[in-house]
Amino acid sequence: MILALGVFAFFKLTNRDKTKNDENFLASQADIAPGGNKAVLTTADGSTISLTDAANGFLRNESGTAITKTPKGN
Repeated sequence: MILALGVFAFFKLTNRDKTKNDENFLASQADIAPGGNKAVLTTADGSTISLTDAANGFLRNESGTAITKTPKGN
């Protein structure tokens, strides 16, 4: 009987500690706002191009590759 109580208490306390850790983890997470209907291109040098705001046509030349935006968004 004592062995059964000991095993039960062990698992109960272990589970409580895990629940506390999960609650602490969730409390430490910052809220992240949802995304939107927009696109941003990040180039190799770290600069960004907002494809939502960019005009159609040639945008820039990156490492010998021309970056363009077509009217269809391709």
